[in-house]
Amino acid sequence: PQAGLPDLSPVSVWPALPTRGISLLSSDVSHASIQSQYSSSAIAPIFVALLDVMARPSPGWISWLTPTRLVRGLVVLSLFVTVAIGPTPLSVNFWRQPWGGHWHYTQYVPDRQGILNRAARLIPTDPTVVVVAQNDINSVRLAHRFGYFAFPNELNRAAYVLLDLRRLPFVYWAPEPQRYAGLVENLRANPDWSVIFEEEGVLVFRRVRG
Repeated sequence: PQAGLPDLSPVSVWPALPTRGISLLSSDVSHASIQSQYSSSAIAPIFVALLDVMARPSPGWISWLTPTRLVRGLVVLSLFVTVAIGPTPLSVNFWRQPWGGHWHYTQYVPDRQGILNRAARLIPTDPTVVVVAQNDINSVRLAHRFGYFAFPNELNRAAYVLLDLRRLPFVYWAPEPQRYAGLVENLRANPDWSVIFEEEGVLVFRRVRG
């Protein structure tokens, strides 16, 4: 949204280099996406660099690029980006499922919370009971325990697994539909696990041995 202008002030933008380096070199797509929180530490240096660039007199060949015109252009560009990919009701992301993914409005409607609450009540509140749950499932009943992990992390230690097949198929922190489906099928087929709850895609597995 800043049109690359902060890069004209390399000293000011220098503190953002580690974050930008991770974004460029990481094999995790969420590290490279401006829609995730991983790039947030670069925001402050980028804005400082932008202000530094705007405070400089423009060279003769772009003397028309006054700070006022620059701000107007950036406002228009930011509005365009907000409509294109912003996580707000003003964006295409919010209303179109193929475009929006995890910013689609269905991700904010708690129409399945009742089912998830019933499922969570089957899991003991004992803080020593290790639970593995899908990345974006939150429950007050599952909190405040010594072992609470994002699926499929620490499955070998878990006593219970809580999943929602109708949410984004998170494997750790990234949606991976095929891998997620394979992991769920492996759990179903594993004699060490038993399904104790299944309703509208919400599953609770309990370890029965091992």
